[in-house]
Amino acid sequence: MPLYYQVAQLIRTEISEGGFAVGEQIPAERDLLARYGVSRITVRQAIDSLVQEGILLKQQGRGTFVLGVPARDTMTELAGSLESIEVLGKETDVRLLSASFVLCPSPIGRDLKTDAKEHVLKVLRIRSSNALPFAYLTNWLAERWASQIDLNDLRQRSLLAQLRELGTMPDSADQTITATLATPEVSQLLETPVGSPMLKGYRVYFHRGEPIMVLESLYRPDRYAYRVRLSAKSPQLAGIWLAGEES
Repeated sequence: MPLYYQVAQLIRTEISEGGFAVGEQIPAERDLLARYGVSRITVRQAIDSLVQEGILLKQQGRGTFVLGVPARDTMTELAGSLESIEVLGKETDVRLLSASFVLCPSPIGRDLKTDAKEHVLKVLRIRSSNALPFAYLTNWLAERWASQIDLNDLRQRSLLAQLRELGTMPDSADQTITATLATPEVSQLLETPVGSPMLKGYRVYFHRGEPIMVLESLYRPDRYAYRVRLSAKSPQLAGIWLAGEES
């Protein structure tokens, strides 16, 4: 990842977290040099990139000021609810990249409980909010369910919508969220530099206890956040926090 981009991300994060308010002046170049241990040209490149994004404003003879706070375009505010995932889908735009049957990769096969020689439906999509891409999605659907999916209809309707009509709507899911870096392909589609940090989601959908679909998702963390409301279910269990819906 370019050094200037790393510095820009640090400044962006500090602004997002309230370190600098709109209209406030950020530290001078010499202070940023000392803070980040980089060259003057690196600091200038970082500031220029944030100026182009509309986050900073340079004023000749006065300094550099915060023009706007970076905002996440999309935020899902509840976990544990498959309905919330559908709401997110209705409130954002999806572009279908491809949909085809491929041999099932071993890691996916283990979670779908399929044979290595079995084919699965692989669906690639980009999700955007306000015309800004924020998610790269890869669905893997087991062949026994995928054979009933209308591939031509995927440009208009989601996999979840089609599964509901088939009577196999997922009723539960296991999800893991980790971190990774953007590959060249993903960086181009999500309009972010190669090596940028990404939120990585891995979700296995179940129908009556049987795995039917895997979703691998990559999110730009500057445009997407996953928030969970935790609550103590009783005074006796006040030290145990459970994830649940946010009202």
